[in-house]
Amino acid sequence: MNEQHFFRHVITFFLFAVVLTGCDRITPSGDDPGLFYKKAEAFIEQNDDKAALDALNRGIALDTLDGFSPVTASALNMKRQIEERNGSFYHALDTHALIENRCSGLLGRNQERDRIRDKAIVLSLLGNVDEASGLMREEPGIMRRNDLLMMARWHASAAQYERSADIFLTAAGSDNLVLRLEALAGLLDLSEHHPVKGMHSAAWYASRTIETAKLLLDTPGPPLQHALAMRQAAMSLAETGRHDDDASYIFFKALSYARAAGDRALEQVLDFESNDVLTQNPEVYGRTSAYFEDHGMVIPHALALIGRAQAAGFDERERMRLFQQGIRFLRYQLPSPSPGLVGRRFRKASGELLSLQIARGFYNDAFRVDEALKTREIRGWVLHDPSLFSLPEGHASLRRDIIRLGLEIDALLRRSVEAYASGRGLDLMEFTGHLVSKKRGELNDLLAGISDLAPVERDKMQPEPVTIATLQQSIPPGSAVLKIITSDEWLAVYCISGESVDMVRRKIDAADAEALAALFAGHIGMSQDSALGGIARHSSRLTLTEMIIAPFADRLGNVSHLTCITNMALPVHLLGQNRYLVRDVPVSRLSSAREYLWYSRAQAGAGRQGNEADFIDAMSYQEAAKMKLRHPDHSILLLWKPYHVKELNDARVLLSLALQQGVGPAVVLSQMVRSSAEADGPGWLTLSSYGVR
Repeated sequence: MNEQHFFRHVITFFLFAVVLTGCDRITPSGDDPGLFYKKAEAFIEQNDDKAALDALNRGIALDTLDGFSPVTASALNMKRQIEERNGSFYHALDTHALIENRCSGLLGRNQERDRIRDKAIVLSLLGNVDEASGLMREEPGIMRRNDLLMMARWHASAAQYERSADIFLTAAGSDNLVLRLEALAGLLDLSEHHPVKGMHSAAWYASRTIETAKLLLDTPGPPLQHALAMRQAAMSLAETGRHDDDASYIFFKALSYARAAGDRALEQVLDFESNDVLTQNPEVYGRTSAYFEDHGMVIPHALALIGRAQAAGFDERERMRLFQQGIRFLRYQLPSPSPGLVGRRFRKASGELLSLQIARGFYNDAFRVDEALKTREIRGWVLHDPSLFSLPEGHASLRRDIIRLGLEIDALLRRSVEAYASGRGLDLMEFTGHLVSKKRGELNDLLAGISDLAPVERDKMQPEPVTIATLQQSIPPGSAVLKIITSDEWLAVYCISGESVDMVRRKIDAADAEALAALFAGHIGMSQDSALGGIARHSSRLTLTEMIIAPFADRLGNVSHLTCITNMALPVHLLGQNRYLVRDVPVSRLSSAREYLWYSRAQAGAGRQGNEADFIDAMSYQEAAKMKLRHPDHSILLLWKPYHVKELNDARVLLSLALQQGVGPAVVLSQMVRSSAEADGPGWLTLSSYGVR
């Protein structure tokens, strides 16, 4: 029996009990709530959850005229289960609160334990991992065998790697081989990607994982449990890239267990994954991809497309097409942020696609792909930090509804990722996909209502990637944008003005480019003011200048303002062939072209920049981006070296006075650098502006 049918049978059983218990109750109105509960039972059997909820709500309204009873508690418990199943997570939490406040002690012990566990899962899906984990630990006897692993994954998804490792280590000491193997696979994954102090090496966990998998092969047990545990082991081994033979063997064994268990969806997933490690047979990719598409399993379908793109045998155009299709699916089907295996594959595939596009000269396409990644990241920030999304006074309830709906969509996406990652609930992925589509339609309707009220706030919740042509329309005469894209093999630099676009590429991968930028930034951060003059000759600065600035030297000499769009911690204002750029032109930076459009429009609408100045560590570009989203009228200044409080206060006063003249912070900083005496100049060199001015 699949999980969806099991859920319905559980609800039907409890509603039948509610009806029997409530039949001889008489309410003051003469109506019988039991009749509504019976209707709800019929609607559930007909797969009509909306009508079932309506019947339950009417029955509960009648049932509570005389207060709350065990009958009421059971009906409320069924109500929250339907709400959870349909992704109405905030309604479900409200129902949980009603049970806790008005029905304490009215549910059976097992019902109450299941309720608390389900509430914890809802909280985890909404991103409240600490609260969810606390609930699981508070109630004695609540946890099932696999719940330790589930909690460990919660903490890993929240980047709480030490807590995740502690739980995995506890489970790895279990006498149960299935639990131990999944825990070792989790520890291998952590040690490979997020090593924690006190853990063994990835090689050690790989060895233990392989040994335990072999022990499990010789141990009888339910084939489905064996299949799921073996799959976790194979996935972690394959991710290292050093144990493909062992991973392939264990995948095939997991596949045989899945067939024995009769789990068709898991069988297809394992058929794809076992093929993806070594064989890479196009026929298997095609067969499994078709199954995933037919059954609404978007995540494995996208991964199968990406797997085909990464396999040999296709020309570059076909590879790009497959990459684009798979990445587009994942972009809309993954929560943001997306940690874990699926998120890593998404990012790796994106880097490979960008490399292909840059190598083949598809520069407009590469620009759009990179911007799509940036806007996806921005949406994640806004979604999980309500302070980044605001509406005018009088629209508090609308703002709350928009935020909640966005978080519920993200939670449903997280549910699908968890189903794929764990292998549990694969048959519900199509149903979850339908819920996501429905809720996205509801969110679109709400956002359409604020298009005139707050257009930028609307865009924040659903930012669309910007094209080069669209960006050009927002660049003022005399200004230019320098856009830097890193990828698996290439670095691309675009010099864009309202009239023209020039582009160069350099053969350097993202890791090396970012390391070079970090080396230069680190040298600035460690230098004393008196020694800052020496950075002009630093090898990293000269190399970066040659890659990024030199190709456009003639054009940049005639620019009145330069904005650099990059995610690298790169002090562009201190690059330059003969002298620092900032001595000749005001330089600012942003993370995306979408931000350029937002702040250009905000600047045009406001008329002038505010006088408030906020200082952010230059290595924390995300914090600078969030601060600018929160306060678009503030001047955001990036600090490229540590400053004392007095230095910051002095700089803030001088900047505020200068900003009162109506010029932007980048202009002020450029003027300060040019006009300061040589002894005072270096202090201004280690500040730069985040924004369009």
